[in-house]
Amino acid sequence: MTEGSAKAAAKSEPLHLSANAIPAWTDEARRADRLAGLLLAGLAALFAFFVTRRIGAIPAPTAAEGFLAYEALTGGLMLTRPALDWTLWAALVAFGDGVAQVRVYGVLLALATLVVSYSIGRKLHSRAAGLLAVACLIGDPNFFNSLRTFRPETGAVTFALLGFYLFLRAQATDRLGHKWLWGLLGGVASLLAGWFDPIGWSGFLWVLAWGLIQRGDLLGSTSWRIFLLGAGVLLLPYVIWIGTHWTEYQRQAAQVAAVLYGQPGLSLWENLLSEGRRYAGWSGGILLIPTPDSLSARLFQWMTLGALAYLGVRTARTISHMVSHWQFVRELRRRFGGMPAPAELKELYESGEVRLPKVGTLESWMFERGGLLRRLSLIVQEIEKDTRPITHWLQVLGAPSHPDWRIPRTGLLVVTLTGIVSLALFDSYKLPASLPILTAWFALCVGVFVVDALRWAVEQRRRTVPRVLRGLAVGVTMLALITATLGSGGRAVWRFHRWTRTFTPAPYADLALVLRQVVPPGATVVASNTHRFAFPLGTRYVAPLDEEPFLSQVASENQPVVIITDETPASASLRRLTAQYQWPLVAELSGTLYGTVRVYRLTGTESAPSLPVRYYFMGSNNGYARRGYYTEQQRQEATLVWLAEPTELERLTKNLPHAGMRPPEVQRDGSQLALRIVTDVSNYTTRLRLPLPPLKPNVMYRLQTAVRVTQGGAVIGVRDQTGLWLNEPVALSESQTYVPIDILFVTNERGDAELAIGNRRNQPAASALYLGRVEVREIGANP
Repeated sequence: MTEGSAKAAAKSEPLHLSANAIPAWTDEARRADRLAGLLLAGLAALFAFFVTRRIGAIPAPTAAEGFLAYEALTGGLMLTRPALDWTLWAALVAFGDGVAQVRVYGVLLALATLVVSYSIGRKLHSRAAGLLAVACLIGDPNFFNSLRTFRPETGAVTFALLGFYLFLRAQATDRLGHKWLWGLLGGVASLLAGWFDPIGWSGFLWVLAWGLIQRGDLLGSTSWRIFLLGAGVLLLPYVIWIGTHWTEYQRQAAQVAAVLYGQPGLSLWENLLSEGRRYAGWSGGILLIPTPDSLSARLFQWMTLGALAYLGVRTARTISHMVSHWQFVRELRRRFGGMPAPAELKELYESGEVRLPKVGTLESWMFERGGLLRRLSLIVQEIEKDTRPITHWLQVLGAPSHPDWRIPRTGLLVVTLTGIVSLALFDSYKLPASLPILTAWFALCVGVFVVDALRWAVEQRRRTVPRVLRGLAVGVTMLALITATLGSGGRAVWRFHRWTRTFTPAPYADLALVLRQVVPPGATVVASNTHRFAFPLGTRYVAPLDEEPFLSQVASENQPVVIITDETPASASLRRLTAQYQWPLVAELSGTLYGTVRVYRLTGTESAPSLPVRYYFMGSNNGYARRGYYTEQQRQEATLVWLAEPTELERLTKNLPHAGMRPPEVQRDGSQLALRIVTDVSNYTTRLRLPLPPLKPNVMYRLQTAVRVTQGGAVIGVRDQTGLWLNEPVALSESQTYVPIDILFVTNERGDAELAIGNRRNQPAASALYLGRVEVREIGANP
């Protein structure tokens, strides 16, 4: 079709904002692109805002992150993962080498994944399908979880999708220069995803499957040959480079596998049998929240199953019509000795000697519009072109015979299934970080499914009443499903946001500061990769997996040597080692992000024996720790700053609002006086907020009291005036005796704090309790 005929067709045919049929040169197309771009930018900005909430502290830094950051800065990934090494090195040099900087680099890659996913959806179907795919990804709990810690799979997913999209661009253009540009860049991006990793192999198979579905003859595809050339431009020198540094490559590969995965790969059959673990982990919800919500993940899964079923039905119908078209042409050849001209075919049709195959699918684009002669002409041209022996079997299996690659539902289904099967066969580790390579395709399938269903529902408005009612039912049902899916994902993200607002996590910088204080200057540090963030880059740092005979090597050095252990799996070998050798304990850090951290001094660097230094961090039972720490000496020397008997507490509560509860009053409970507090509303809320006296900012305090609950349950803790909990709230149940309450908290920059008492969250109900006297002691600032 020439440019003039295309413009003439554009003037005579209706334009739809949800379709890619809008010619690129029209004002309406530009307006649609601007609107879609604004929506995409808004979704990406919301996602970046929520996913980066306290990203440097939640969750705690992992051994994989410390290893990747250190190796990228020292060039330790140049042979195994050169793309990751270069890009991560540039990010860390530009923004710093802390935990938050490493994770923000992963978030930037995720934002690129969202943009590429939208671009693929726009090319394959429509702008609306691309935006829906992005929204589904943002609301997917696994996508959110996997980005809170940095893994190499994050970048591999981005480059694999980018390589596929660039290959689409190369196929779409007729300009040879553009085809070379997009094809070469697509091949390079595909190689950067890692052709030696499961995600890289999967990305290569996508392109292969897509090329076969779209053309059937890969050997004659210019885009495919350019794509392979682009990959080969980097692959050949890379292979030569590995060959000349084979020993170092083996060392780096073993090191990466041990730190990042910790287990050897399995066989293809074992990988396939264990694939269920990947999808079982997908259903967990946002695991960072103490009480995760899995509804959004389950709704997304059900929508994905519905979308795959829909695409399967459409593909089956496409295959059926392709077969009927082929049988139609074969019958013409048999009866007339060849393919008649369009004019002759029209006469045969009008005389009733031949019948056109049944037309009932949007996939058969040649029957969508135009007169009978145009239809017959297209049948002749397309069937004549696509009856070559090398591609005939592909056409029978459903490969589209038309060059319009913008609405290829069959290709989308085949590529998605290719990704599912290839990742199941090649990936032995089933990590959550690799799942976005599939959920991106699932989201695209859901986007196509929803847009097609809504478009069909709208088209029924000019039909008969039963068809209108069916269209209305389908449209309402689809809107309800997609609203529930996206709404539940948004609710889970908002719950995470609210939790981070009411929780002050312990920054890793506190732990790093203490470790640098207890480790002698210039000492060699032997520890897991988790604690690489605690020491500057020039520190002599040895991880057990780096150098297996490290013990004899470091013990022979003249400088001091310390070993750091914690309670994480990455430190298991060091814990066994310290149990075997009775090395002097230098320091013990309790309640940290990693449990109890111990620092030992190796023998051979003896000094005068001394008692170990002990630090206490604000650990909790839900896997997270709050900011602040203190020493044993600070705890013993804590000074009393406020003491309130029940009568004083009653006086302080007289001016407080008492909505939903009776005014507290002093009563005798057995042999002692206590403040009686009764709530009458059976929902979770803070019922009493007793202001404490003005305290020093950013200082640790200790609040002690005793409580006996006589009805229902309650929680007690310390908050600031904005509602932020300064400690982990203590849950209480009914008891016959007083329960001692010992709360440690760190004030904010204003020094305001209040004792908060409310109903229990998990079983809200009206409650009654007795509160004894309250003492507040100042422990002091961080040492």
